[in-house]
Amino acid sequence: MSHRQVMWELPAYARFCERLAEFTRLILFDKRGVGMSDRVSGAATLETRMDDIRAVMDAVGSERAARAGRTSAEDEAGGRMNDVEMIERDRIRALLEADVDRAARLHADDFQLITPSGRVLSKEGYLEAVRSGDIDYALWEAGEIVVRSYGDVAVIRYPSEIAFTVGGTRTPRGRYWHTDLYERRDGRWQVVWSQATASGG
Repeated sequence: MSHRQVMWELPAYARFCERLAEFTRLILFDKRGVGMSDRVSGAATLETRMDDIRAVMDAVGSERAARAGRTSAEDEAGGRMNDVEMIERDRIRALLEADVDRAARLHADDFQLITPSGRVLSKEGYLEAVRSGDIDYALWEAGEIVVRSYGDVAVIRYPSEIAFTVGGTRTPRGRYWHTDLYERRDGRWQVVWSQATASGG
């Protein structure tokens, strides 16, 4: 957690920033929900965080920037897990809203889905079905998302309640377990495998 006014009271931090400012234009800000920024509920998506950075740059008239941050190894691991959880929740919203363009960015080209009925769908087949309405999610409420991160690979698991229609056949609200595999490729997390299993409880 950071607070820009408090951080300036730390001599080492203040000297570091002053040295940077000798040869750069130094712009400091607290990310959404942290320090001097307004409190928010829930976690922001990566797109929202990028929009926040652009808003700060626009406000100060900066067209280009080199971004820098300071994290510990523990912070970095926690950041990876938070990123993957936010991306999964954003993926769910995109599928609920049938926003296929947004969903496409979150699915790897070699993505495969194993449905509760055992059907295997490729990225192209799955997203086209969502686009056409052949698969229509009326409800998708995700519970706690547990993330296990291993470098550029992360595995997530979570319970959900979903109601959907496939090929005109409506499936009422039910409980499911999800296990997904994410990989970070070219600096971007994307889901590669996804499996949903109906829950008996």
